[in-house]
Amino acid sequence: SSVFMAKWIGVAQKTAWKMGHAIRELMDPGAENQPPLHGIVELDE
Repeated sequence: SSVFMAKWIGVAQKTAWKMGHAIRELMDPGAENQPPLHGIVELDE
């Protein structure tokens, strides 16, 4: 959950939710013109 992730990485819950949403979107195997991500993922806001 975003609450757990926020505590785990030390950010606000809203930030964790946005990050989680962006990562899930990028890992979607059905995304157009974009291969799914694997392994460690780093994301800048």
